[in-house]
Amino acid sequence: MSENFKQCGERSGVYAVRFRSNWDGEGDILMVFASLSADGKWVDEETNKPLLEYEGDEILQAWLLNDPEDLPDAMTQAAASLEDNNCLEQAFALRTWFAMGISVPALSPPSHSDDAAVDRFAAAMKAKLAMARVKGRGGWDDPAQCSVELLAKLLVGHVGKGNTGNFEDIANLAMMLHQRNADPKVLAEAAAAAAHDTAEKNDPALAVLRFMMTLDDHDAMDYLRAWNEGCFAECRKEWPEAPAECYIGADPLYVIGS
Repeated sequence: MSENFKQCGERSGVYAVRFRSNWDGEGDILMVFASLSADGKWVDEETNKPLLEYEGDEILQAWLLNDPEDLPDAMTQAAASLEDNNCLEQAFALRTWFAMGISVPALSPPSHSDDAAVDRFAAAMKAKLAMARVKGRGGWDDPAQCSVELLAKLLVGHVGKGNTGNFEDIANLAMMLHQRNADPKVLAEAAAAAAHDTAEKNDPALAVLRFMMTLDDHDAMDYLRAWNEGCFAECRKEWPEAPAECYIGADPLYVIGS
Protein backbone atom coordinates (compact mmCIF):
# COMPACT_ATOMS: atom_id res chain seq x y z
CA MET A 1 0.00 0.00 0.00
CA SER A 2 1.42 3.40 -0.97
CA GLU A 3 2.36 6.21 1.39
CA ASN A 4 -0.22 8.44 -0.35
CA PHE A 5 -3.01 6.35 1.15
CA LYS A 6 -1.43 5.79 4.54
CA GLN A 7 -1.54 9.54 5.07
CA CYS A 8 -5.36 9.35 4.99
CA GLY A 9 -5.38 7.58 8.33
CA GLU A 10 -7.24 4.56 6.93
CA ARG A 11 -10.60 5.77 8.25
CA SER A 12 -13.73 3.86 7.26
CA GLY A 13 -15.99 5.55 4.74
CA VAL A 14 -16.49 6.22 1.04
CA TYR A 15 -13.40 7.11 -0.99
CA ALA A 16 -12.50 8.15 -4.49
CA VAL A 17 -9.68 5.70 -5.12
CA ARG A 18 -6.82 5.61 -7.60
CA PHE A 19 -5.43 2.10 -7.64
CA ARG A 20 -3.38 -0.37 -9.62
CA SER A 21 -5.43 -3.30 -10.92
CA ASN A 22 -3.35 -6.32 -11.90
CA TRP A 23 -6.23 -8.45 -13.15
CA ASP A 24 -4.49 -8.99 -16.50
CA GLY A 25 -0.92 -8.78 -15.24
CA GLU A 26 -0.49 -5.34 -16.84
CA GLY A 27 -0.96 -3.22 -13.70
CA ASP A 28 -3.62 -0.87 -15.12
CA ILE A 29 -4.18 2.38 -13.19
CA LEU A 30 -7.91 2.89 -12.53
CA MET A 31 -10.18 5.30 -10.65
CA VAL A 32 -13.25 4.09 -8.76
CA PHE A 33 -15.50 4.90 -5.82
CA ALA A 34 -14.91 2.40 -3.02
CA SER A 35 -15.82 1.98 0.64
CA LEU A 36 -13.39 1.04 3.38
CA SER A 37 -14.84 -0.95 6.28
CA ALA A 38 -13.69 -0.74 9.86
CA ASP A 39 -11.79 -4.02 9.44
CA GLY A 40 -9.78 -2.60 6.52
CA LYS A 41 -11.59 -4.25 3.60
CA TRP A 42 -12.11 -2.31 0.36
CA VAL A 43 -15.34 -2.80 -1.62
CA ASP A 44 -16.06 -1.34 -5.07
CA GLU A 45 -19.15 0.90 -4.75
CA GLU A 46 -20.45 0.01 -8.22
CA THR A 47 -19.97 -3.76 -8.27
CA ASN A 48 -20.09 -4.41 -4.49
CA LYS A 49 -17.11 -6.73 -4.95
CA PRO A 50 -13.70 -6.67 -3.21
CA LEU A 51 -11.54 -3.97 -4.77
CA LEU A 52 -8.20 -5.71 -4.24
CA GLU A 53 -8.56 -9.19 -5.73
CA TYR A 54 -5.32 -10.00 -7.53
CA GLU A 55 -1.67 -10.21 -6.57
CA GLY A 56 -0.13 -6.85 -7.37
CA ASP A 57 -3.35 -4.86 -6.79
CA GLU A 58 -2.48 -1.71 -4.84
CA ILE A 59 -4.16 1.46 -3.53
CA LEU A 60 -2.15 4.42 -4.84
CA GLN A 61 -4.24 7.37 -3.69
CA ALA A 62 -7.53 7.71 -1.85
CA TRP A 63 -9.69 10.71 -1.00
CA LEU A 64 -12.17 10.34 1.84
CA LEU A 65 -15.50 11.75 0.71
CA ASN A 66 -17.55 11.70 3.90
CA ASP A 67 -15.40 13.95 6.07
CA PRO A 68 -17.20 17.36 6.31
CA GLU A 69 -13.95 19.27 6.87
CA ASP A 70 -12.00 17.72 4.00
CA LEU A 71 -14.88 17.16 1.56
CA PRO A 72 -14.45 20.19 -0.76
CA ASP A 73 -10.71 19.68 -1.30
CA ALA A 74 -11.06 15.92 -1.53
CA MET A 75 -13.83 16.11 -4.13
CA THR A 76 -11.96 18.68 -6.23
CA GLN A 77 -8.73 16.69 -6.18
CA ALA A 78 -10.47 13.39 -6.84
CA ALA A 79 -12.56 14.78 -9.71
CA ALA A 80 -9.47 16.31 -11.33
CA SER A 81 -7.62 13.01 -11.05
CA LEU A 82 -10.60 11.13 -12.46
CA GLU A 83 -10.67 13.46 -15.47
CA ASP A 84 -6.93 13.08 -15.97
CA ASN A 85 -7.50 9.33 -16.17
CA ASN A 86 -10.43 9.67 -18.62
CA CYS A 87 -12.98 8.52 -16.01
CA LEU A 88 -15.29 11.30 -17.14
CA GLU A 89 -18.61 9.85 -16.01
CA GLN A 90 -17.38 9.28 -12.47
CA ALA A 91 -15.81 12.74 -12.37
CA PHE A 92 -19.12 14.19 -13.56
CA ALA A 93 -21.00 12.41 -10.77
CA LEU A 94 -18.49 13.61 -8.19
CA ARG A 95 -18.65 17.23 -9.31
CA THR A 96 -22.45 16.98 -9.38
CA TRP A 97 -22.53 15.83 -5.76
CA PHE A 98 -20.33 18.73 -4.78
CA ALA A 99 -22.16 21.37 -6.84
CA MET A 100 -25.55 20.39 -5.43
CA GLY A 101 -24.40 20.05 -1.87
CA ILE A 102 -25.06 16.32 -1.71
CA SER A 103 -23.02 14.68 1.02
CA VAL A 104 -21.72 11.18 0.47
CA PRO A 105 -23.07 9.09 3.36
CA ALA A 106 -20.62 8.05 6.03
CA LEU A 107 -20.20 4.30 6.24
CA SER A 108 -19.66 3.82 9.92
CA PRO A 109 -19.99 0.15 10.93
CA PRO A 110 -23.73 -0.64 10.65
CA SER A 111 -25.71 -2.68 13.09
CA HIS A 112 -26.48 -5.26 10.42
CA SER A 113 -25.21 -6.20 6.96
CA ASP A 114 -28.64 -5.28 5.58
CA ASP A 115 -28.08 -1.69 6.72
CA ALA A 116 -24.70 -1.57 5.01
CA ALA A 117 -26.20 -2.87 1.76
CA VAL A 118 -29.00 -0.28 1.86
CA ASP A 119 -26.48 2.52 2.55
CA ARG A 120 -24.37 1.52 -0.44
CA PHE A 121 -27.38 1.21 -2.71
CA ALA A 122 -28.80 4.55 -1.53
CA ALA A 123 -25.51 6.26 -2.40
CA ALA A 124 -25.69 4.78 -5.91
CA MET A 125 -29.32 5.91 -6.26
CA LYS A 126 -28.44 9.46 -5.21
CA ALA A 127 -25.61 9.63 -7.73
CA LYS A 128 -27.96 8.54 -10.54
CA LEU A 129 -30.58 11.11 -9.51
CA ALA A 130 -27.97 13.87 -9.30
CA MET A 131 -26.74 13.15 -12.82
CA ALA A 132 -30.35 13.18 -14.07
CA ARG A 133 -30.95 16.61 -12.50
CA VAL A 134 -27.88 18.06 -14.20
CA LYS A 135 -29.32 16.81 -17.50
CA GLY A 136 -32.52 18.73 -16.76
CA ARG A 137 -34.71 15.85 -15.69
CA GLY A 138 -37.12 16.24 -12.80
CA GLY A 139 -40.73 16.82 -11.83
CA TRP A 140 -41.47 13.34 -10.54
CA ASP A 141 -42.81 14.83 -7.29
CA ASP A 142 -45.22 17.19 -9.09
CA PRO A 143 -48.58 15.57 -9.98
CA ALA A 144 -49.13 18.27 -12.61
CA GLN A 145 -46.03 17.15 -14.47
CA CYS A 146 -45.91 13.44 -13.75
CA SER A 147 -48.65 11.00 -12.77
CA VAL A 148 -48.11 7.90 -10.64
CA GLU A 149 -49.42 5.90 -13.59
CA LEU A 150 -46.55 7.19 -15.72
CA LEU A 151 -44.01 6.35 -13.01
CA ALA A 152 -45.43 2.82 -12.75
CA LYS A 153 -45.28 2.42 -16.56
CA LEU A 154 -41.65 3.56 -16.59
CA LEU A 155 -40.74 1.14 -13.80
CA VAL A 156 -42.34 -1.82 -15.58
CA GLY A 157 -40.59 -0.79 -18.79
CA HIS A 158 -37.20 -0.79 -17.06
CA VAL A 159 -37.54 -4.36 -15.76
CA GLY A 160 -36.68 -5.86 -19.14
CA LYS A 161 -33.61 -3.69 -19.69
CA GLY A 162 -30.07 -4.92 -19.13
CA ASN A 163 -28.02 -1.73 -19.17
CA THR A 164 -25.55 -0.72 -16.49
CA GLY A 165 -27.26 1.37 -13.82
CA ASN A 166 -30.70 -0.16 -14.41
CA PHE A 167 -30.93 -1.43 -10.82
CA GLU A 168 -30.58 2.16 -9.63
CA ASP A 169 -33.18 3.37 -12.16
CA ILE A 170 -35.71 0.76 -11.01
CA ALA A 171 -35.06 1.56 -7.36
CA ASN A 172 -35.42 5.30 -7.94
CA LEU A 173 -38.74 4.82 -9.73
CA ALA A 174 -39.96 2.63 -6.85
CA MET A 175 -38.84 5.35 -4.42
CA MET A 176 -40.80 7.97 -6.38
CA LEU A 177 -43.97 5.86 -6.26
CA HIS A 178 -43.46 5.28 -2.54
CA GLN A 179 -42.95 8.97 -1.84
CA ARG A 180 -46.00 9.87 -3.90
CA ASN A 181 -48.04 7.50 -1.67
CA ALA A 182 -49.11 5.55 -4.74
CA ASP A 183 -51.36 2.55 -4.32
CA PRO A 184 -49.31 -0.60 -5.10
CA LYS A 185 -52.15 -1.63 -7.41
CA VAL A 186 -50.93 0.99 -9.90
CA LEU A 187 -47.83 -1.14 -10.48
CA ALA A 188 -49.90 -4.30 -11.04
CA GLU A 189 -52.10 -2.40 -13.48
CA ALA A 190 -49.07 -1.12 -15.38
CA ALA A 191 -47.65 -4.64 -15.59
CA ALA A 192 -51.00 -6.00 -16.86
CA ALA A 193 -51.21 -3.24 -19.47
CA ALA A 194 -47.67 -3.99 -20.65
CA ALA A 195 -48.49 -7.69 -20.92
CA HIS A 196 -51.64 -6.88 -22.91
CA ASP A 197 -49.68 -4.64 -25.29
CA THR A 198 -47.12 -7.39 -25.79
CA ALA A 199 -49.86 -9.94 -26.47
CA GLU A 200 -51.43 -7.65 -29.08
CA LYS A 201 -48.08 -7.15 -30.80
CA ASN A 202 -47.57 -10.93 -30.83
CA ASP A 203 -51.10 -11.86 -31.98
CA PRO A 204 -50.49 -15.13 -33.89
CA ALA A 205 -53.66 -14.73 -35.97
CA LEU A 206 -52.41 -11.42 -37.36
CA ALA A 207 -49.03 -12.99 -38.03
CA VAL A 208 -50.74 -15.81 -39.94
CA LEU A 209 -52.68 -13.35 -42.10
CA ARG A 210 -49.52 -11.41 -42.89
CA PHE A 211 -47.71 -14.64 -43.82
CA MET A 212 -50.60 -15.83 -46.02
CA MET A 213 -50.26 -12.66 -48.07
CA THR A 214 -46.81 -13.86 -49.14
CA LEU A 215 -48.19 -17.17 -50.48
CA ASP A 216 -50.22 -18.01 -53.58
CA ASP A 217 -53.92 -18.62 -53.01
CA HIS A 218 -53.69 -22.43 -52.92
CA ASP A 219 -50.78 -22.50 -50.45
CA ALA A 220 -52.36 -19.81 -48.32
CA MET A 221 -55.59 -21.78 -47.86
CA ASP A 222 -53.71 -25.03 -47.16
CA TYR A 223 -51.59 -23.27 -44.54
CA LEU A 224 -54.66 -21.68 -42.91
CA ARG A 225 -56.48 -25.03 -42.82
CA ALA A 226 -53.55 -26.78 -41.12
CA TRP A 227 -53.04 -23.90 -38.70
CA ASN A 228 -56.74 -23.73 -37.76
CA GLU A 229 -56.80 -27.50 -37.14
CA GLY A 230 -53.81 -27.20 -34.83
CA CYS A 231 -51.50 -29.15 -37.13
CA PHE A 232 -48.56 -26.94 -36.25
CA ALA A 233 -45.93 -29.60 -36.91
CA GLU A 234 -47.26 -29.95 -40.45
CA CYS A 235 -47.23 -26.17 -40.86
CA ARG A 236 -43.61 -25.91 -39.81
CA LYS A 237 -42.60 -28.84 -42.05
CA GLU A 238 -44.38 -27.65 -45.20
CA TRP A 239 -43.85 -23.91 -44.66
CA PRO A 240 -40.54 -23.56 -42.78
CA GLU A 241 -40.33 -19.91 -43.80
CA ALA A 242 -43.37 -19.04 -41.64
CA PRO A 243 -42.28 -16.64 -38.85
CA ALA A 244 -42.23 -17.72 -35.21
CA GLU A 245 -44.98 -15.18 -34.44
CA CYS A 246 -47.44 -17.53 -36.20
CA TYR A 247 -46.95 -20.07 -33.41
CA ILE A 248 -46.15 -18.05 -30.29
CA GLY A 249 -49.35 -18.06 -28.24
CA ALA A 250 -51.09 -20.51 -30.57
CA ASP A 251 -49.01 -23.67 -30.25
CA PRO A 252 -48.62 -24.57 -26.55
CA LEU A 253 -45.71 -26.87 -27.42
CA TYR A 254 -43.80 -24.28 -29.42
CA VAL A 255 -40.43 -23.26 -28.00
CA ILE A 256 -39.08 -19.89 -29.09
CA GLY A 257 -35.98 -20.39 -31.18
CA SER A 258 -36.87 -23.94 -32.21
